[in-house]
Amino acid sequence: MSQVSIVICTFNRPALMAKAVRSCVAQEGLPEGAIGIYVVDNSADGNAAAAVQALAASSPVPITYVGERRSNIARARNAGIAASDEPFIAFLDDDEEASPRWIAGLLATIERAGADVAFAPVLPNFEAGQAPAWDPEARLFKRDMGMPDGTPAPLHATGASRGGGTGNCMLRRATCIRSNEPFDPAFGVTGGEDTDFFMGLARAGCRFVWCASAPVSEFVPAARSRLDYMARRTFRQNQSYVRLRMKNSARPALMTANLMMRGAVQLGLWSLLALVGRLARRDDGSRAWIKMNAGAGKLLWARAGDKHT
Repeated sequence: MSQVSIVICTFNRPALMAKAVRSCVAQEGLPEGAIGIYVVDNSADGNAAAAVQALAASSPVPITYVGERRSNIARARNAGIAASDEPFIAFLDDDEEASPRWIAGLLATIERAGADVAFAPVLPNFEAGQAPAWDPEARLFKRDMGMPDGTPAPLHATGASRGGGTGNCMLRRATCIRSNEPFDPAFGVTGGEDTDFFMGLARAGCRFVWCASAPVSEFVPAARSRLDYMARRTFRQNQSYVRLRMKNSARPALMTANLMMRGAVQLGLWSLLALVGRLARRDDGSRAWIKMNAGAGKLLWARAGDKHT
């Protein structure tokens, strides 16, 4: 029996998905038969089926196609979990590529630490060849806690943990999967289903660790490295953040009022700083624009709609 289920959820990106799968097939430092790959096609027309079948036909690693036609990333994740049965589950996004010892690093770290969840770095691979001028250090595009393997990485009460997310993680099935729908479909369109999931695990006492030795790279198209895209994404992330805190709070009305007040202060303060910076010609206002959208998202959380990608 394999040790690790690798779950890749894909939506209308068959070419990128194929790269993600090939990077998993090429894993090193593992005994034969250690992994099984499960590709969950979340497109309405099943457009990844042919590509997955072609990959499976020539792969020394078993690759299973899983169809989930309802467009909802939480349902897709749940379908991948249900289709597999290995004791550990690793998630990789369909626009990511794993490093050669990705699974070996995650598996060694989670077992050595006796942890329930291991997070690992996600580093950007820009289509343009470099980070955008408005974020030259790519701070908003990378997820990296910057800690050694096995370092405890507890989530805060807010669910936030820099570097934490399903884009690159490993779960211990026995302690982390407690129902048929571990990821809440209510957050599967607007986003935030992974944060909600990890917040639940944190409340249940699960242990989180960091694994610096298992990085993956994420392809960032030119359109997604633009400031206007990141501002919209920040707005939607903060809408989801309020809804998540409401769900996970004992006093949701008070929590919502508090977050909306913080959003108003954030919006007002950064609007003023943006104006001052522009008048003084100190910067291009990009950081302020991101912070302003964060505040606006908290204020307008009830208008959450399309998923951020």
